[in-house]
Amino acid sequence: MTRTRHLDKAPITEAIIDFRAQLPDTFRVQEFEPLQDVLVEAYPITEKQKLYEGGFRLSGEQLSQTTQDKGVHGFIFKNEEQGRVAQFRRNGFTFNKLKPYTDWKDVFAEAWRLWLEYAAIAKPLTVTRVAVRYVNRITVPRTFAFPEYFTDPPTLPDDLPQTFSDYFKRVVINDAERGLLVNVIQAIERQQDSDTVVFLLDIDAYAQEEHEPGSSELEPRFQQLRVLKNQVFFGCITDKTAEMFE
Repeated sequence: MTRTRHLDKAPITEAIIDFRAQLPDTFRVQEFEPLQDVLVEAYPITEKQKLYEGGFRLSGEQLSQTTQDKGVHGFIFKNEEQGRVAQFRRNGFTFNKLKPYTDWKDVFAEAWRLWLEYAAIAKPLTVTRVAVRYVNRITVPRTFAFPEYFTDPPTLPDDLPQTFSDYFKRVVINDAERGLLVNVIQAIERQQDSDTVVFLLDIDAYAQEEHEPGSSELEPRFQQLRVLKNQVFFGCITDKTAEMFE
């Protein structure tokens, strides 16, 4: 396994901190609307998040598609210049940090600050799922050999042509000892530039368990998810890849 360490130029395109929550039946998402004034300096753009429900209807021999507007599901607050997005929804809170990425301390502190705003307004009954998801985009020369850069490369039987134009792999790892799960997606992103290949490494570490919203165990659980996320990332790349981003 490649040594875990800080990478100054980490290939992170998006970091996500997610809280799923169960809210009281009496809660209405419009109660988040005053946050426009509270967060306006840090998040000048506000959007309503609407929920639509689709289906199909069969009438005689004719099949038609139906769409039902379920109304406002939440509010999204954005700072496009800093690549920050905060989603206050009926089923939970999500903080997205897009490029430029800073570091875990900065990202989690902001997510936690906004989560406290969410909890103060929504007064969740319980937190049902917590997650840390990082999407990495690693560009390598098209002439590369997979094992040079990745520890779990795609392979083909020896008697088949050894070139391919697309690749997608998903595995779910169960860390039973810590009660954590992690979805790991590896894929190749199609590129117009024939000289490079973009390899996507999408790591979603999560715990499906109930916590009191004010539980002292909640913040440390995110730290455990971060550790697991890092173990997966450095376990999937070689030292040569890590050195590209130091």
